[in-house]
Amino acid sequence: MADVVITTADIQAGTGARTVQGVLGADSLTAGMAVYKDSADSNKLKKCDADDSAKANIAGILLNGGDTDQPCTYLSEGNLDFGTGTLTWGQRYFVAGNTDAGNNAGGIEPSTDLSSGEYVSFIGIATSTSNLLVQPLVSGVALA
Repeated sequence: MADVVITTADIQAGTGARTVQGVLGADSLTAGMAVYKDSADSNKLKKCDADDSAKANIAGILLNGGDTDQPCTYLSEGNLDFGTGTLTWGQRYFVAGNTDAGNNAGGIEPSTDLSSGEYVSFIGIATSTSNLLVQPLVSGVALA
């Protein structure tokens, strides 16, 4: 499989979602990307990567994109509306690694794509084909 296909224009906070303001720490970030706070760079938001323990520490999912030093909003928990039927109902989703075919830093991967060496950071569970209930949980543990 591969990362969830995201149509950036469709990404929006759902009912009861918690959103947070932040500052981007890299260029070409887009809505729907999983991001972490880089403590070595003033807590700016950068793409998560399950292949690196620090970068797997998810803060949330971007609701808008942009470039370095631009303001942004991200969803820290709650309902994330994908607007299209790209999710599998009941599937668990995690921070994607950057080394697997079809997966990229900042991506959201289904549990079936977790692979050896990746740090396991749970993002949420699909409550429909268009809604992800985001409840981040960073385990700090890499799969054997």
